[in-house]
Order: sequence, then C-alpha cells, then structure tokens
Amino acid sequence: MNNINMCEIDRERVVEKICAFLKLKKPTLKSSSTKENVKELCVIKLCNVIGLTGNFNYKSEFFDFFSSIMGEAICEKLSLKIHVANDELRFVKYEHVNLVLTVKEFLDEKIIDEAFLDAFNLVDEFKHLIKKLKKV
Repeated sequence: MNNINMCEIDRERVVEKICAFLKLKKPTLKSSSTKENVKELCVIKLCNVIGLTGNFNYKSEFFDFFSSIMGEAICEKLSLKIHVANDELRFVKYEHVNLVLTVKEFLDEKIIDEAFLDAFNLVDEFKHLIKKLKKV
C-alpha cells in the first residue's frame, strides 16, 4: 500500500476515534488534513452543544482558536500523536492558565457536553489572545 493510502486510512481512524469519543455521527467533513478534520469535529460538537444549527465557518478566528485548544486536549486525552495547537497554546500559561491543560481537565472530570460548555466559556474569556497569537 502506498503512503497516500496509509495517510488516508490513518486520518479515517482518527476521525472515527474522535467521533466515537464525542458521540457524534460521522459528518461529511470539508477539510482534507487530519489536523483540520479534528478542528472541524470540535466546532461541529460545540455547535451541537450550544444549539447552533445550519452552516457555520469553522475557520473563523474564534472557532479556530477554540478548536485548536479543544482539538489538542482531545488528542492528548485519546493519546493520538497529532498536534493541533501551536506551541504558544500548548506550553505557555496566560494569566496563570495553560488553556490546553485546563480543557483537558474538563474532559477528564466532566461529561462531554459540559466540558465543551466550560471550554467555550474559558476560551471566550481568553479570546483577547487571538490577535496577540496571530502576531507570533
């Protein structure tokens, strides 16, 4: 089997594992990379939890920020060898809070929907970092 097929199989396994964890029926994804698939699934789950229906731009600044943090936390929780968030989100504390580790704690301690709501509130609190991190 060639490398392209192996990458596609790996991507499908990751998507299936995350869908099972999030209790999501596998949606039709618009993105083609594994990292973007993870982020898109995080936004789909968030929209389901907060009651948004219809079309949404999963690449908007806020959704991208949220899904980078949540996607990284989910990958860590499921021991997937994928990095969704950049180093500034993974390793740096902002106002004494490491966002990825805090969201991972939400996933460890709460039911999924509750963890997503708490993560949404946390990320909303830190949305001022979006512009700062874009400059890095």
